[in-house]
Amino acid sequence: MASGQSIEDLTPINILSYKELLEKLEKEPKRDACPSGLKELDEIIGGLDDGRMYVLSAPTKMGKTTLAQTLMYNMAFAGVPSLFFSYEMGWQEVVEKYKAMDGKTGNKETSIPLFMPIDLLRGGGELQYQWLYDAIAKAKEEKGIRLVVIDHLHFLLPLRDFSNTSFIIGGIVREIKKMSVALKIPIILIAHTAKIKDDRKPDWTDIRDSSFITQEADVVLMMYRLKNKEEKKKITDDSVEETYTNKAMLSVELDRVRGNTGKVLLWHNGAMFEPYDKIKHGIIEKKMNGICTNLPVS
Repeated sequence: MASGQSIEDLTPINILSYKELLEKLEKEPKRDACPSGLKELDEIIGGLDDGRMYVLSAPTKMGKTTLAQTLMYNMAFAGVPSLFFSYEMGWQEVVEKYKAMDGKTGNKETSIPLFMPIDLLRGGGELQYQWLYDAIAKAKEEKGIRLVVIDHLHFLLPLRDFSNTSFIIGGIVREIKKMSVALKIPIILIAHTAKIKDDRKPDWTDIRDSSFITQEADVVLMMYRLKNKEEKKKITDDSVEETYTNKAMLSVELDRVRGNTGKVLLWHNGAMFEPYDKIKHGIIEKKMNGICTNLPVS
């Protein structure tokens, strides 16, 4: 602080009454929300709100990346642009995944607004956060993106050892939350779970490494595949392994905005579909109920 400056010179202290704040709120524009394309999920969380961070977690190979890509695909099909940061897969694999989704939906229109950077800055730290912020800001200005997906959180850890990984991860999540608020855009952050014991269904407490993740998130989504109890895979003469059906359960574990929780049943078939999606000649006919709308925050 320069000589002669006061604290108020840095941030003016402006204390208003509840009435004054209410009047100010009524003049504010309504927060935008975009339907995800999954009707039951939207009924619980009210769509994907600008300035909100959504943490999506699931055990390995349960389809969390597929779900995130499905949400992007649904929204893009309704004309809503989205941006995918894939730290785990190369852009070629992502494009192949979307091509497979085209086959499932019968889509022949390749101009739907799905975007991703070819190269990614890796290594963590302030430079990493600034690069992400600038990339999102650039895509929002030039491509009009309305949703960001980051896959996944643990790839943003600095490339060196730390004695307190939990604390570092908490800091990363806070930076991503700040980006969401500053850029007024929903961000879906994918995170791994810790190893789950006792064959139980995962919940928000199983997210790997840090309680800071759920503390910073506006909405926490957990997903798991339903096991096929009748068809176990034989490993040796003395052991078997559980197999999974194509059914998946998406659980809204925490919602700090609306306070709602609930579960959504999905079908995993190269993408995530709702059970009542119409299937004709092997093609899934999905209809999007509108695009981004001004939804009041309840």
